[in-house]
Amino acid sequence: MTPLQGQIRAVLGDDSRHVLIYSGDMFNTLHGEDFVLTMDVMDHPTPLAIELPGQNRWVWYTWLEHTPKAMLGPVVHEISKFDVSEINTKLFLILTTN
Repeated sequence: MTPLQGQIRAVLGDDSRHVLIYSGDMFNTLHGEDFVLTMDVMDHPTPLAIELPGQNRWVWYTWLEHTPKAMLGPVVHEISKFDVSEINTKLFLILTTN
Protein backbone atom coordinates (compact mmCIF):
# COMPACT_ATOMS: atom_id res chain seq x y z
CA MET A 1 0.00 0.00 0.00
CA THR A 2 1.36 3.42 -0.96
CA PRO A 3 2.10 5.61 2.07
CA LEU A 4 0.02 8.79 2.12
CA GLN A 5 0.58 12.02 4.01
CA GLY A 6 -1.27 12.01 7.32
CA GLN A 7 -1.24 8.26 7.84
CA ILE A 8 0.11 6.91 11.09
CA ARG A 9 1.80 3.61 10.39
CA ALA A 10 3.36 0.88 12.48
CA VAL A 11 7.06 0.23 11.88
CA LEU A 12 7.88 -3.37 11.02
CA GLY A 13 10.28 -4.99 13.46
CA ASP A 14 9.43 -2.53 16.24
CA ASP A 15 5.89 -3.17 17.47
CA SER A 16 5.90 -0.20 19.82
CA ARG A 17 6.93 2.39 17.21
CA HIS A 18 4.49 4.37 15.10
CA VAL A 19 5.32 7.14 12.64
CA LEU A 20 3.36 9.88 10.91
CA ILE A 21 3.88 10.02 7.16
CA TYR A 22 4.87 13.67 6.72
CA SER A 23 6.16 13.87 3.14
CA GLY A 24 3.62 14.84 0.49
CA ASP A 25 1.80 12.31 -1.66
CA MET A 26 3.58 13.43 -4.85
CA PHE A 27 6.95 12.53 -3.28
CA ASN A 28 5.59 9.37 -1.67
CA THR A 29 4.47 7.95 -5.03
CA LEU A 30 7.72 8.59 -6.93
CA HIS A 31 8.97 5.38 -8.50
CA GLY A 32 12.48 4.54 -7.39
CA GLU A 33 12.20 6.57 -4.17
CA ASP A 34 12.49 4.03 -1.36
CA PHE A 35 11.98 6.39 1.59
CA VAL A 36 9.34 8.71 3.02
CA LEU A 37 9.74 11.54 5.53
CA THR A 38 8.27 10.63 8.89
CA MET A 39 7.80 11.99 12.41
CA ASP A 40 7.63 9.77 15.48
CA VAL A 41 4.30 9.35 17.26
CA MET A 42 4.64 8.98 21.03
CA ASP A 43 2.48 8.00 24.00
CA HIS A 44 3.77 10.85 26.16
CA PRO A 45 4.16 14.59 25.63
CA THR A 46 7.49 16.32 25.09
CA PRO A 47 8.14 20.08 24.85
CA LEU A 48 8.30 19.98 21.04
CA ALA A 49 5.40 17.67 20.33
CA ILE A 50 1.82 18.36 19.26
CA GLU A 51 -1.09 16.34 20.61
CA LEU A 52 -3.18 14.42 18.10
CA PRO A 53 -6.86 15.29 18.60
CA GLY A 54 -8.71 12.54 20.46
CA GLN A 55 -5.73 10.16 20.41
CA ASN A 56 -3.87 10.83 23.68
CA ARG A 57 -0.75 10.59 21.51
CA TRP A 58 1.77 13.19 20.36
CA VAL A 59 3.72 13.85 17.16
CA TRP A 60 7.34 14.85 17.66
CA TYR A 61 7.22 17.40 14.85
CA THR A 62 10.83 18.58 15.17
CA TRP A 63 12.21 15.07 14.59
CA LEU A 64 12.16 14.30 10.85
CA GLU A 65 13.47 10.97 9.61
CA HIS A 66 13.82 9.12 6.32
CA THR A 67 12.00 5.83 6.85
CA PRO A 68 12.27 3.07 4.24
CA LYS A 69 8.89 2.30 2.66
CA ALA A 70 9.67 -1.40 3.13
CA MET A 71 9.70 -0.86 6.92
CA LEU A 72 6.18 0.61 7.03
CA GLY A 73 3.53 -1.63 8.50
CA PRO A 74 -0.24 -1.22 8.54
CA VAL A 75 -2.07 2.08 8.93
CA VAL A 76 -3.14 2.44 12.57
CA HIS A 77 -4.73 5.88 12.27
CA GLU A 78 -4.95 8.86 9.93
CA ILE A 79 -4.97 12.56 10.76
CA SER A 80 -6.82 15.24 8.84
CA LYS A 81 -5.30 17.64 6.32
CA PHE A 82 -6.06 20.39 8.85
CA ASP A 83 -3.92 18.62 11.47
CA VAL A 84 -1.10 18.18 8.94
CA SER A 85 -1.36 21.91 8.22
CA GLU A 86 -1.06 22.69 11.96
CA ILE A 87 2.12 20.60 12.12
CA ASN A 88 3.45 22.41 9.02
CA THR A 89 2.86 25.77 10.70
CA LYS A 90 4.58 24.77 13.93
CA LEU A 91 7.58 23.34 12.09
CA PHE A 92 7.79 26.46 9.89
CA LEU A 93 7.83 28.69 12.99
CA ILE A 94 10.65 26.64 14.52
CA LEU A 95 12.69 26.90 11.32
CA THR A 96 12.15 30.59 10.61
CA THR A 97 11.80 32.38 13.96
CA ASN A 98 14.89 34.15 15.31
